[in-house]
Amino acid sequence: MNEHVDYSAKPASGATRFLWWCAGADKDILKYSSYADHVKYVGIGGIVLATGILASLSMFFAINYIFENISIAIPVGLLWGAIIFNLDRFIVSSTGKGDGTDTITWKELGNATPRLAMAMILGFTISAPLEVYIFQKEIDKQFYKLDQEEQKAEIKKIEDIYTKSPEFNKLNKDKATIEDEVKNLEKEREDYQKRAAKENATEFGGCGPKCEEFKRMASEVMGRIEERKAKINVLDKKLQVYDDEKTAKMDDSPDVRIHRNCTRAIETHAHQITV
Repeated sequence: MNEHVDYSAKPASGATRFLWWCAGADKDILKYSSYADHVKYVGIGGIVLATGILASLSMFFAINYIFENISIAIPVGLLWGAIIFNLDRFIVSSTGKGDGTDTITWKELGNATPRLAMAMILGFTISAPLEVYIFQKEIDKQFYKLDQEEQKAEIKKIEDIYTKSPEFNKLNKDKATIEDEVKNLEKEREDYQKRAAKENATEFGGCGPKCEEFKRMASEVMGRIEERKAKINVLDKKLQVYDDEKTAKMDDSPDVRIHRNCTRAIETHAHQITV
């Protein structure tokens, strides 16, 4: 015992005593212990302190990510760090006493089980929020991608109801047919107008009989074009009814509405991160 006292005659520093306290060790007993025990409990105390600090930072990032309010994140982070620190300190100081031998026995492993279980729990609670914060942009991108795919699938399901409708297809077919007729009539009208201009240029007295005839025919074709455009307008109104019904069903669909809200939230959050 005397040689231990002589060996540890040099008083421990304040930092050393603080780390001993973090490890749950008795500084009065360590005064008479070997240097190896001093270093051992300084290391244990450092681990316990680091665990508490990391837990505090992890909870700070998690709360700040959820509420986006630093005034809430700081006290909650400090409180969580203090809880983890004291819990870890209690486990370290109350387990792992050993059986006095140099070998690791089953009894020691049994005593270390609570510590191992706590280490895994602490590892998860500390790492998970930090991982979410670090990979936040990538996670948001994946959520956005999945959300877009689900939304497109739901929208396609609703659109298929209308695209497979005989009435809807007939309206589109009729409209396409009339639009083709309008294109052909436009070409015919342009041809008559060119002929009328040519005849007008060759006649000294202005627009002659042929010129007037071509103008009359161009005007007649224009009337047929206007007639077909009126039919297209009627078809457009009928098709608009289908579009309005389809939009209403999409708005009433819970899946599409939820996905749209999620998409807006993700886009807003991504914009905030970028800013």
